[in-house]
Amino acid sequence: MVIIMATRLNLPDDLHDQFQQLLKLAPEELQNNVDIQNTLSIYLKFGGQKLARHGLEIINRRYLEEKRQRAQESQEIDPEDSEIDASEDLQDDDTSSSESDDLDDDDLDDDDLDDDDSDDDSPDL
Repeated sequence: MVIIMATRLNLPDDLHDQFQQLLKLAPEELQNNVDIQNTLSIYLKFGGQKLARHGLEIINRRYLEEKRQRAQESQEIDPEDSEIDASEDLQDDDTSSSESDDLDDDDLDDDDLDDDDSDDDSPDL
């Protein structure tokens, strides 16, 4: 239910119906916001319905962007997510250490390489 402070907004009767219609276009969480109602009434009074609609579109975009950012931040801070990330990091560390172990197993003896190289460099007689 939308609570409108029509007496505080000093809306003329001819703009009251337009104001009601425009306010229904706002997100439900903002419909009872006195600042939004004041802003919308000023746009409607001084710029008409076109300016009020444009202003309401901007208000809606800002609200949705802020809501999206808050949701994103709460996901980044969510402790359950951080626990999952930490377990994934541990799994990644285990994988990288096993890969390095594999590399250690494949080490060649330096003596074997030196012997082969010395044969190639010596001139045939």
